[in-house]
Amino acid sequence: MNMELVESGSIKKSVIFITDDMFFRRGVADYRGETYTTSAYNSSLLLTMLMNHVESVFILDIFNFITEIDNDTFRVIKNAALRNSIFFLYSNKYQKLTSDFVTVNAQLIERRQPLVKMLQSVMGGLIHAKGDSDRITPASVHFTKRESQVLNRLIKGDSINMIGMSLGICDKTVLIYKHKALNKLGCRNSRFFYSMLNHFNLGADIHRAF
Repeated sequence: MNMELVESGSIKKSVIFITDDMFFRRGVADYRGETYTTSAYNSSLLLTMLMNHVESVFILDIFNFITEIDNDTFRVIKNAALRNSIFFLYSNKYQKLTSDFVTVNAQLIERRQPLVKMLQSVMGGLIHAKGDSDRITPASVHFTKRESQVLNRLIKGDSINMIGMSLGICDKTVLIYKHKALNKLGCRNSRFFYSMLNHFNLGADIHRAF
């Protein structure tokens, strides 16, 4: 399977993604290019990677966890069995956010898209590649209209009761849509969701995606 890798000026190697054991056990296919390698590591190898202290990076896997590691080797995941994986990488060395959006079914890896824009694109159901012909509707995350409405109001800080009154639905129904939306984002609970938003100070921006 061919994969498009748009190289950024700031990252000349490849990118590491730390995955949970369940992800790793499903099998990862390696792919070697001229300047990069695709692979995945399960989280049990994290301490081994910490032995290399060349460049500090944040790895945000919004489906699993947030962690910080130091490593001089970066790699990208390729896994045909997982078509709904989204990963982001932040490099302190270059003082800018770089992101890797992986949709194996679309055979696309796109770099250097700001996190806010990436989340807006995902939540809006469209990812824009290099040209209009590359526009795709990813299978990764697609919210229904009601899920988007609920998530938008959660981001703005509305309570469950306020959301229900605004949308004309009961609190129980609001909670159902909330849990569906958070599950699609891979957030285990509300605290994890708000932690992700607060970590990047996104609360004031993401609601514009809806």
